[in-house]
Amino acid sequence: MTNNPNSVISVEDHGRLGKSDHIMIIAEINCKPSRNTSEQYVPNWSKANTDLLKQQISDIDWKSELQNLDTNGAWNFFTTKLDEAVKCNVPFIKRRSSNQPMWMNRKLLRQVRKRKKLYKKYRDSRDHASHQSYEKANKEVQKDIKKAKKAFEKKLSNKDTGNKRLFNSYLKSKLSNKPTIGPLKNSTGDTVSEDSEMA
Repeated sequence: MTNNPNSVISVEDHGRLGKSDHIMIIAEINCKPSRNTSEQYVPNWSKANTDLLKQQISDIDWKSELQNLDTNGAWNFFTTKLDEAVKCNVPFIKRRSSNQPMWMNRKLLRQVRKRKKLYKKYRDSRDHASHQSYEKANKEVQKDIKKAKKAFEKKLSNKDTGNKRLFNSYLKSKLSNKPTIGPLKNSTGDTVSEDSEMA
């Protein structure tokens, strides 16, 4: 659950879930959530003034501008003029960032929130009717999650309509492994897990 025992505030046994042999455990952990934030700005091509962009590119006398330049100089001139034209005619927006899975949609998000509310209701009341309502909602959510994942992955894998950048991003999120460092032993042989102590 954690490599830092000091972050665990409490662990409580809340008994069995219905007729299941499994026991519900509620743990309170002091941690900072990981936020997938981005400060990168990207061109919003849907709001671009393509007519002016084309006109600005067409107004450049490319032949006379490039004829006395070597390959690197010509490439630098071209990319500079293209960047200038894009900045003048395409608005930039902050790249969207979200901690939600890529396959999550609004309908599924509403279902997940509903399931969470039903679970809280059952946890507080512990009655059979609340448990049945929660179980029904949970089964529906699990089924629809599988459907959403399958549909999203099928769409990504379509060579004609799939988004390659989105595909690579999704693949990276599945393959990435970010191991944590520690706990370690200090010079006296004691086990430490705090960043300041392991540094």
